Amino acid sequence: VVYYRDPFVAETVDDAFDEYGPWTDDVDAAGVLEHFRWERRPLEVAFRVGANGPRFRLMLVHTKSKAIFDVVDLAGFQNVSLGNRKKLVAQATRLRRRVDRLLDDRVPHVVLGDLNDGPGLDAFERVLGGSFVEILMGSVFEPERVLHNALAWMARTAADREQLWTADFPDPIVNASRWRHRIWIDHILASPDLLAAGAPLAVVRDSGRIVAKDATARKASDHFAVHCTLRVA
Repeated sequence: VVYYRDPFVAETVDDAFDEYGPWTDDVDAAGVLEHFRWERRPLEVAFRVGANGPRFRLMLVHTKSKAIFDVVDLAGFQNVSLGNRKKLVAQATRLRRRVDRLLDDRVPHVVLGDLNDGPGLDAFERVLGGSFVEILMGSVFEPERVLHNALAWMARTAADREQLWTADFPDPIVNASRWRHRIWIDHILASPDLLAAGAPLAVVRDSGRIVAKDATARKASDHFAVHCTLRVA
């Protein structure tokens, strides 16, 4: 669900619906095409800001979780974990193709939501050589096409890095009541044209924030909401 208010006007909703249907891909370069689908199909909305204002696209995404909710042995845990990462890599590759088409057409856009992935590669992602966030953000060899993470500024100082997490959970194997994993898996990714000088619609740099991690936020969700500021020229 996307909630919005004035001055935003939703011009179309899911007009790119067919972009998010089932597909095949060979994510591990094994020479075998595998079938993939979105467990939760992304929601794409074309917005206009004001009666005659700038336009942009918003893609709300909730990806496949890495978590394992079934009872499995250690070998099963490893197999399911690798399978979950393959699904995430396939979904990221599919979504990045959509992003590339929007970039080619010079359509400003924002991808946001619970991406169930953070910076860097875990052990299973290293086997595949990729992760959801890195693939979606784009290649460092094409810096002009890399999506900007609105919360990236928090990584600059040790104090801000300590708070750069949006969900926490107990360890699934080590049952220690005081040991909880803190992870950054909720993101706002903006296309480069939303940071260009003089852009009619722009993401205000360093405006990304995580809500206060208090009792009210915990009652609202098992994640802490993220937000940023848009400026209309």
